[in-house]
Amino acid sequence: MELLASNQPWNLLFFMVIPVALAETIAVTELYILFTRNLHSRARTINRWAGIIVGTYFLGVFVYLMNTAFIPITNTGQWRGAVDIIAVGSYLLGVIPLAGIALLEFGFIGKQKNELQKLQLHATFVGLFLIIAHIAMIAGMINPTVFGYAQPAAVQQPMAMEMTGNTMSMQGTMAGMTTGLVGKNANAFDKEFLAEMIMHHQGAVSMANLALIHAQHPELKTLANNIITAQTNEIQMMQQWQKNWFNQ
Repeated sequence: MELLASNQPWNLLFFMVIPVALAETIAVTELYILFTRNLHSRARTINRWAGIIVGTYFLGVFVYLMNTAFIPITNTGQWRGAVDIIAVGSYLLGVIPLAGIALLEFGFIGKQKNELQKLQLHATFVGLFLIIAHIAMIAGMINPTVFGYAQPAAVQQPMAMEMTGNTMSMQGTMAGMTTGLVGKNANAFDKEFLAEMIMHHQGAVSMANLALIHAQHPELKTLANNIITAQTNEIQMMQQWQKNWFNQ
């Protein structure tokens, strides 16, 4: 997942290291408790607090990523095939077992079970999360092109502009767009204008998605959401014109 690769080391720390380390702490302490059958040891105290912390923490991660990544990417159609969906979807599904652990520790579920049965359910939840997390990690390391994803040609240039963060490269891209229109008229102009403008809008949407993830000021996040909504609608409108007018 590119989300983990950006804003290093913080995204990797917040979204993977902390929840996985807490889950593995639960797994190790549970093995000790189940082998010793000592349900009132220090290991059980560590186990309980790790469960409460990781369940509550990951619920916050789930809400944050749904609002700043999953929903915007879905709305703008920027999924890069099944691999992206499996990686992000399986990661977010981790909220189910981790929230289950917290609910168990708070006493909201498993009220009729004895301590050993609760611990066994606890172990099932953490095992399920570790399986889900590893599926997410494996899928996140697979290049989407292996499963047939091809980045649209119109997106390649603005994405390069976005990743460089260089004003000169942005100016060069815009100059290239303008040059492509020189000397064209009528249908030839319309066709080139739509192609260049779609590319421009897609670059803006890509940058706005980055702002949703990385920007600090809420005003920028609001602006980014507005850009995504408005320019995605305009992209769809222009793509329909391409289809209607030029059979593209």
